[in-house]
Amino acid sequence: PMPDPIAATSVAPAMTENTAQSLQAVTPVVWADAARAAQFGTWLAATSASHGLLPESLRLASADASFRRYLRIDDSQGGTRIIMDAPPDKENSESFVKVQALLAQAGLNAPQVQAWDAPHGFMLLSDLGTQTVIEKLQPPDSQAAYAWYMQAVDILVDWQKASREGVLPV
Repeated sequence: PMPDPIAATSVAPAMTENTAQSLQAVTPVVWADAARAAQFGTWLAATSASHGLLPESLRLASADASFRRYLRIDDSQGGTRIIMDAPPDKENSESFVKVQALLAQAGLNAPQVQAWDAPHGFMLLSDLGTQTVIEKLQPPDSQAAYAWYMQAVDILVDWQKASREGVLPV
């Protein structure tokens, strides 16, 4: 059987020697706004202490077509977490949190919100891993991609069955 890429039991991979070596070739975090960098530093110090994060491992994970970006950080247990940087004057993270809760209630896999500084737009999330869906859908065996598509359809049906009138859109 194929592993479930979106199962509620998925966890981020533990830190391995290869992962540790790849950290040396990661994209550093750059802040265009010194005030935002200072806010983040204050938040990260407090959040690191309470969640066992290793601030020196902070690196860019990805950015999307908005003002939001995602950072990856290692934790003291050998795993990784994701930090969402979403300036509140440009991004509404409340909708993200509401949809994340709905996905979890439906039994679907979504990053868990572990800490959220709503006024400043910083959020600590569980890490679902470094492999993207598009990477999984381009295997050498086309039947493997087909199986992933069929699994995605099943998950969409589960999501639809769990929906309730008047809840979405948020």
